[in-house]
Amino acid sequence: MISVLLIEDEIPAAERLSELIKKIDPQMVILDVLDSIENALDWFSKNAHPQIVFMDIHLSDGSSFEILKEVAIQSHLIFVTAFDQYAVNAFRFSSVDYLLKPIHEAHLSEAIEKCKNLTLKETDFSKLLQALQEQNPSPKKSRFVVKKKDQLIHISMEEIAYFISEHGISFLIGLNGERYPIDYSLDQLSELVPKNQFIRVNRKTIIHIKSLVATSNWFNGRLKLTLMPQPPEDIIVSRDRVVYFKSWLEN
Repeated sequence: MISVLLIEDEIPAAERLSELIKKIDPQMVILDVLDSIENALDWFSKNAHPQIVFMDIHLSDGSSFEILKEVAIQSHLIFVTAFDQYAVNAFRFSSVDYLLKPIHEAHLSEAIEKCKNLTLKETDFSKLLQALQEQNPSPKKSRFVVKKKDQLIHISMEEIAYFISEHGISFLIGLNGERYPIDYSLDQLSELVPKNQFIRVNRKTIIHIKSLVATSNWFNGRLKLTLMPQPPEDIIVSRDRVVYFKSWLEN
C-alpha cells in the first residue's frame, strides 16, 4: 500500500487526479484532499507524512511553496499546476517531480513509478526554493494606477496601507483612508509588492509595514493587528503565518 496526500483547491482537478491515481494503481490509498496552505500545515502537524504528496502550486491562500518553508516534508513530492513558467530544471532536485494540467495519464504513471523506485528520505527544499526564485524572479511594481471618478491617478507603494479582498474583489486602501478596486488578485499582489514592506497576513489581507500600529496576542496562537486606517473588521494573522510574520517584523 502506498499512502498519498493531495493538496489541491480545485474540486474537479482533485477528483480527476484521484481517479487517475486509482486507475494507475488501485493499491494507492488517498489519505486526504486539502485545499489550502493553512489546512496543509495543520494536517502535517497532526499526521504521519505519506509516501507521496501531490501539491498544486497555486492555492486559495497563496503559493504552496510556503508549506515547504514551514514543514520538513518526508515524502516524495510531485508538483501539479496549470502554469508552465514553473517548469524549470529546479524541479529535478531530489525526489521532486512536476506535472502540468491537464494531467496526462502516461505522465502521471511515470511520476508515480519514479517515486516507487526512489528511497524515501527527508528532503531539503532550500535549494529548490532558491533555484525557483532565481529562475522565476517576480516583477515588482513601484505604483498602481487606479480610477477616481473620471480620472486615473497613480498611487506609490509608500502611499498604500493595505490590500484587502471582499467578495472576490481586491481593494487598495491608502494611508489616507481612500479605497479603490483594482484588477489584481491577492495572489498576484503578493508577487508584485516588495516583500520587505508588505506581507500577506491571511487569505484576505496584505498589509504595508507603515499601516501597522500594534500587534497583540489572539485566540489559538494567532495575532490581532491594529492598523491605520483601521478596517471595519478585525485583521487576524492566521496561525500558520505567525512565525513568518514575526520574522518579517524583525527584518
